[in-house]
Amino acid sequence: MPLGTVSGHKPLTFDLMIMADDKPPSPRIQFSFKLANWSLYRHILNEKLMQWDVNRKIVSTNDIDEYTTFISESIVAAARSSIPQSSGKINIEISPVTKRLINLKHQFYRSWKKYGVGKNQYYRYEMIELLV
Repeated sequence: MPLGTVSGHKPLTFDLMIMADDKPPSPRIQFSFKLANWSLYRHILNEKLMQWDVNRKIVSTNDIDEYTTFISESIVAAARSSIPQSSGKINIEISPVTKRLINLKHQFYRSWKKYGVGKNQYYRYEMIELLV
């Protein structure tokens, strides 16, 4: 007996179009430190830090907050002007030995999961990777 036929009501049916939301971009700034101009960074940071009144006393928590905010903003301003932003892609070169160990580990893992064989080899390569 279909749902709702005893009481004379017909069930409601409808289609829902549901999609996952796009992942928002990360708010963190990624810098390419290998391409940084460190002398420019130090110069700009020194200029920014010299703007602080050295004779000003820090006695309250509000003064501490203002001082830490000033230092943080100075560091960020110097970094933005002298360190180029990264494209977000990380280029890590893996040695051929490590690649071979990873491939062997994956191979033994697949055979272990499929046939139940090779469990000892899988854990042996896991220990070798930890040592590398």
